[in-house]
Amino acid sequence: MKKVVLLSLLLSIVFMTGCGCDKKESKEEPNKQPETEEKEEANQPEANNEVGQLPEKEVNGMKFTGASISYVDDLSTFVAEVKNTTKETIPMDVFMLKFKDKDGKEITSVPAYVADQLAPGESKQVVAQINMDLTQVYEVEYEF
Repeated sequence: MKKVVLLSLLLSIVFMTGCGCDKKESKEEPNKQPETEEKEEANQPEANNEVGQLPEKEVNGMKFTGASISYVDDLSTFVAEVKNTTKETIPMDVFMLKFKDKDGKEITSVPAYVADQLAPGESKQVVAQINMDLTQVYEVEYEF
């Protein structure tokens, strides 16, 4: 009789402990995942701070369109499309991008390079990265 009681008590304890552990683990896992996701989101860089579309400009037969600036991790990225609108090949060299604020004051200027030349109707992308916040830029001048 003692053996039956002892055996049933032992089986009850094993059964209750085994079931209890599985339930705790399954309950804790869903709770841990959101915490992990929250921590991962906190470590992500901020979303791009877009300046938006800057005004189109045409200089010396080259049309600059789609100009925009984004700022992430202390780095501003300027992107624009330049197209030769003339009927002649235009020799290109390094030119200056002058970034200006809403009052027309120059914030900074950087050199840029697209190609040695642009054929009539040809388009290229201008990309420049600058180690400063240019989210206050309202205008870009292209100086050749």
